[in-house]
Amino acid sequence: MTPRGVGALLAGCLLVLGTTAAACSVAGPQQVVVSAAASLTEAFDELERTYEDDNPDVDIVLNLGGSQILAGQIVDGAPADLFASANPQSVRLVADAGLGQGDPIVLATNRLVIVVPAGNPQGVASLGDLVELDVVLGAEEVPVGAYAQEALDAAGVTLQPVSLEPDTRAVVSRVVQGDADAAIAYATDVVALDAVEGIELPADVQPEITYQVLLLTDGAGGFLEFLASTEAQQILRRFGFSGP
Repeated sequence: MTPRGVGALLAGCLLVLGTTAAACSVAGPQQVVVSAAASLTEAFDELERTYEDDNPDVDIVLNLGGSQILAGQIVDGAPADLFASANPQSVRLVADAGLGQGDPIVLATNRLVIVVPAGNPQGVASLGDLVELDVVLGAEEVPVGAYAQEALDAAGVTLQPVSLEPDTRAVVSRVVQGDADAAIAYATDVVALDAVEGIELPADVQPEITYQVLLLTDGAGGFLEFLASTEAQQILRRFGFSGP
């Protein structure tokens, strides 16, 4: 081979090597898409940071919203590696579509409270006190709305809500903004908010609120294992959730 040919060959090899190296250098961490109930927002933000600190090769991407909306997105083909739902029904919808890997696991539990402005200016003490007030609930198809209706039925109370919201964060925000006198939402929703407080419900009207997690792809296996760890459970408790 002539010197000119050798030079051309070396240049070509260097170009290939350079291209390969560049490709390797721009390849980022593995993305893991986690679709999670809106009520898990702050807790999952912290769980994401903790997991990524220990696993810098993984980028957890959170898709937050109402559980029923997320389930519909997943069934319709939206990318997701893990689904964390505020109710078993939404998980079942995804599993029945053949999209889950293995059985769902119970992540945490929650409870309902009556959400009122800080200081409880209306003196609300029970669900019956809400009848004459402007109250906001979650829509019937939303987990927090279905749970609220279950509690109201158990208490024998009928309300005429001023609005029905698409997720629990929207429910609480109406009270925070002064658009409603009260709402029924999760206890975890008021933990970090100074503008509102939660009035506990008696045990005999408190529904069983269970959060389930369903693995959708192998890519989220490590994060699922982390969620079951003592460290992750301690984080969830710090944000007001109870253990499974």
